[in-house]
Amino acid sequence: MKRTFIVLGLVASSILTYSCENNSEKGEAKEIQIERQSLWTDSLKSEFVEKNASTDYEKFIIDKLIEDNKFEKGPELIQEELKKESFATYKNINSMSYLVEVDKLAGKSKAQIEIILGQPNKKEKVNPSSAPCPCDKYIYLDNLVEIVYIKNKADWITINNAPFFVKVKDSGSYRSVDRFDDYTYVKVKTR
Repeated sequence: MKRTFIVLGLVASSILTYSCENNSEKGEAKEIQIERQSLWTDSLKSEFVEKNASTDYEKFIIDKLIEDNKFEKGPELIQEELKKESFATYKNINSMSYLVEVDKLAGKSKAQIEIILGQPNKKEKVNPSSAPCPCDKYIYLDNLVEIVYIKNKADWITINNAPFFVKVKDSGSYRSVDRFDDYTYVKVKTR
């Protein structure tokens, strides 16, 4: 009796193996894909970001946090994440993937820059020899962006990041745009 089951088992195994091999050779093997349902609709995501972000940078970070957790965490859990100390670390890690658009910063006032980047981390006075200064130098996003304000406008802009995270659409309208491996330096009007 045991031998009969063993023989039947071997025959069934052989038939299944042959069937699978035969189907895959013909390209008929079917792949089963299960699509996970996001906990976020576009409108819910948009509403949440608008409610919880006051700057373009914060919108980017919250949008990324939602995208990273769209299958696991709904609005209530993401709201809790925003309050945790670990969110500051999350922001720092992801700030390097923030696309800095120089055209949005060039020639803007401090108040206009704060709408885009938020409050500066550091402020200092600088006195470059070739500029009509002393001038304010503000550092934003944990040293990601440095701006020297000449005549109260964002004039010398340094983005301390790889060049592919810096967008300069209209480089011909600036005095100079210099790209290096780890930073981009733009002079808007002043030498």
